[in-house]
Amino acid sequence: MPATINLKPLDRFAAQISQSLAGPSPGPMRKVMKQWGEIYRSWSLERFDKFSKGGGGWPPLKQSTIRRRRKGKGKGTVAILVDTATLKAGLRPVLNTNKGGLQKDIRGGVRVGYGGSTRHPKGKATIHAIAKYHQSGAPPHLPARSIIVDLPDRSPAMKQMVALTQKALGLEWRKATA
Repeated sequence: MPATINLKPLDRFAAQISQSLAGPSPGPMRKVMKQWGEIYRSWSLERFDKFSKGGGGWPPLKQSTIRRRRKGKGKGTVAILVDTATLKAGLRPVLNTNKGGLQKDIRGGVRVGYGGSTRHPKGKATIHAIAKYHQSGAPPHLPARSIIVDLPDRSPAMKQMVALTQKALGLEWRKATA
């Protein structure tokens, strides 16, 4: 005796997710994308802080840079890429106050990083351009210091993103099968 499987709920489920990810709709998946951006920026900010203090993979500052930053005053360490804290501020999870920070809904996800036309407070270049300059470096004078990187699969941030996604998918499934 043959069995019949009704795939209409699965089709509705797929359509709901696709529609939610296609644009700025208020559905559960779009909400998750916003949360993903905030989680990523928070993780990036923690990484930036660690690396700027010499606890990561960024090359150290040259002695000439350290002397210039201290302006002949005192001793101790000078944080990497934190002269004005502008790049660091662009990663803060609350974006509406962060000049140069970017979080934008895109089809199928969210774009996070640096963007816009806000000028850096110490020059003519935009914050986005300066972040890009440091991201790729300019050998031999400026080593690359990657700010925007892939999130590690086993990080607490990734685990949080997976849990939020699973919850949102559950909500979408319940709507599709109601």
